[in-house]
Amino acid sequence: MYNRNLYYKIWFIIGGAISFILVLLKGISINFKDLVPLLGILFTASGITLVFEQLVFKRILWIKKPHWFYSWLCPIPYLGGEWTGELISSYTNPETEKEIAPIKAKLKIIHKFDCIEVRMDTENIHSVSVVSDILVVNDETKYLYYTYRAEPDYDRGQNRIHEGTVKLRIEFDKNKKTILNGTYFTNRETIGKMRFQKTT
Repeated sequence: MYNRNLYYKIWFIIGGAISFILVLLKGISINFKDLVPLLGILFTASGITLVFEQLVFKRILWIKKPHWFYSWLCPIPYLGGEWTGELISSYTNPETEKEIAPIKAKLKIIHKFDCIEVRMDTENIHSVSVVSDILVVNDETKYLYYTYRAEPDYDRGQNRIHEGTVKLRIEFDKNKKTILNGTYFTNRETIGKMRFQKTT
């Protein structure tokens, strides 16, 4: 989901810089008798860094300006927001014995800095991801993977609660808009294709 080595190096450097500034402000010389105050400064700097990372970076900067971090820190574009598209299922209607027509669907993706959640709604089913992550195969091939639990809104005798797994490739169209395109399978022994385009 993000470059962990670079991310922790950045916070280590910020923590070191805060420690150095606090040492200068306190006027402490680096020797053995000043070890206790120095350790106090290091713990203070660690606390300040942690607060900044959790409250300022993750809850303000990432939420307001996630695109700032694309490519150099996060290898995938920001996926949070609303998506519209359709899924084509192998499910066969028992009455007609034919595959059903493509189903219109909406995705809502909640993309936090270090985790991602996917919710999907169709005319009769609401599903929520249970486990989700981003897989980067190489710099050009990136996937959103998630396992979900689906709860039908009605007709649960025929359209029962089920689980499934989705693999969506993160792509760009000719206008450089993000597209999610891929496949899914369920424990009802159905498979299908999915395609979504970001709307907000």
